Amino acid sequence: MAIKKYDVQFVPTASKTESTVYDILPHGKDHLWLITYMKGLQLFDKRSGKIVKQWSHLGTNISNVDASYRDLHQHSKDTILLASNHGLIILNTQSMKWSKIDVSDGMGDNICYDILPSQQKMTVAISTQSAGLCFVNIKTKKVTSPSTDQGNTIKYYRTGSLKTLNGELIFASAHLGLTVVQPMEHKEQPMDLKLTELIVNEKNYPLTYTSEKPLNIDLEEASNKIEVKFSIMDLWHVAATEYYIYLKGGNDRWEKVSTPSITYQFLKSGNYELKIKAINISTGQSAIIHALNMKVYPPWYKTWWFVGLSFFVISTGIYAFFSFRYQQKKKLNESRMHIANLHAENIQKQLDIEQFQTQLNEVKLEVLRSQMNPHFLFNSLNSIDNFISKNDKRSASEYLHTFSKLIRNTLDSSRNELVPFSKDFDTLKWYVALEQMRFRHIFAFETIIDEQILMNDTQVPPMLVQPFIENAILHGLIPSTHPDLKLTFEANKTDDAIIYRITDNGIGRKASQSFKALNIRKSEGINITTQRLKIHNGACYQPSDMSIYDLEDDGLATGTRVEIKIYIK
Repeated sequence: MAIKKYDVQFVPTASKTESTVYDILPHGKDHLWLITYMKGLQLFDKRSGKIVKQWSHLGTNISNVDASYRDLHQHSKDTILLASNHGLIILNTQSMKWSKIDVSDGMGDNICYDILPSQQKMTVAISTQSAGLCFVNIKTKKVTSPSTDQGNTIKYYRTGSLKTLNGELIFASAHLGLTVVQPMEHKEQPMDLKLTELIVNEKNYPLTYTSEKPLNIDLEEASNKIEVKFSIMDLWHVAATEYYIYLKGGNDRWEKVSTPSITYQFLKSGNYELKIKAINISTGQSAIIHALNMKVYPPWYKTWWFVGLSFFVISTGIYAFFSFRYQQKKKLNESRMHIANLHAENIQKQLDIEQFQTQLNEVKLEVLRSQMNPHFLFNSLNSIDNFISKNDKRSASEYLHTFSKLIRNTLDSSRNELVPFSKDFDTLKWYVALEQMRFRHIFAFETIIDEQILMNDTQVPPMLVQPFIENAILHGLIPSTHPDLKLTFEANKTDDAIIYRITDNGIGRKASQSFKALNIRKSEGINITTQRLKIHNGACYQPSDMSIYDLEDDGLATGTRVEIKIYIK
């Protein structure tokens, strides 16, 4: 036996470790592929005894520890696999183009130790430094670990050499020693596809499934959610398996799923069949199971008996409706004939009624004005009497002068349904002036009048707001102890109406109730004013034409506001 030694370095070196060769792979008749420590991949010519090609996935930076490869495997005629510190390197030896599979593709660690081929051409076993054993499909780059896909709790650390013995995969580990994983090859063994978990409406469902008898599940349309998990019970098939589902009664076609699970929710009523298919893309083997039969019951309002009853009721109702309409039209035509004969007579009667109603309204207004005037005069005379009783001659004289103008204006206005706004405004100011004198000017009076009202001298009902002014003074301001009492009168014009606002900062309506209980008389003119407003506004009247608002600040009463809307005639 002859032995010949070769120095495989390009440049002689003093370091013996740099000439370390990890693995050898024949390449043709006279060449060998060598993987070295820090010298990358080398092509050795046995005839010349020299290295004729040197390569690394790092490029020209070959003298580097990362240019080391630990295992070498011939994957196909022009493709070799290299175990490196950067994952699994796939090299085309003709074009010298390369790619890699690493942690970005799902490997647990980039540092690879050993490569073990399989009879399934596209799948190899890889041992890594810290993530243990994994299986890689070279075509799809799909990575599978037995510690994750099979639910195994064993984690393999620093896995070293991979070997097969009697069809079983054996590997050496720094922590676990020698370990037998499973049968290495399943060339002829059929795929074993099974359900692994079934969750129905958030609860685990007992698995009694067999390939001959699928599970039967009853669900309600109003509330249904079902999650189905499945898997291939064979490690080698898992690495290169694609899954498809077929829901008969649903999409009615095979659909690929990215994970071995599927969830259905809010299924409509009906019958469904769920089938699952697994295909090994490396070997072409497949398995199909009829996993579930599902029956989803409709809600009561979708059942046949309810639909039939509803149809009967609706049909009967439609028939009754049209029969009733026919009879009504028949009676209506008869009535129209009778009405036509009496139409002329009714028109005359209607005219008489309208004329009577107009006269009645005029009488009502006259009566209301006669009710208002004595009431107002009574309050004014009380004020004069109050000054005389106090022997305040100067104030009494001033009061009588103002009162005489007020009486003259009031008597003149009471004979008319409408008066100019300026005249009614003067009457109102004189009244407030008398009340200020009577109560020794304990409150201020402010007026805000729209200029359009004064320019046009719009016609308004006389003394309409006086009862509200009186009520604000007597029941809002006078009982108050507030130091800055104020009464505000506003008149604003809109397109077809005038808006009056009477605002006081007195004690408010709730507090005033207790004072009224102590025989302080409430203004009776408010009720009369409401009736006058209804008659004046006529058909345009709305309850909102007179509104009273309680003013508050942080829950405390700060006064009252009254708004009155009168339409311009």
